[in-house]
Amino acid sequence: MRALLGGFVEMYGVGHLSAEPGIFIAAPAYQDGVSRVGTFVTDENGGVVMAHDGRLEYESMPGCARHPHDAR
Repeated sequence: MRALLGGFVEMYGVGHLSAEPGIFIAAPAYQDGVSRVGTFVTDENGGVVMAHDGRLEYESMPGCARHPHDAR
């Protein structure tokens, strides 16, 4: 809730899919002082690991090797 109000949150948790323990971080993303609703975070392979829009999570960026449309 603190991140939704503009704060930084750090907590310990276990990954839902990976079952790996770790520190999870949440913070709002801003550009020019304005919160950006369509923000997301990718891993080094271009996979979306965190997104404001949950439908984007576990998808891949276009052009990366993991993107389903590039596999053809």
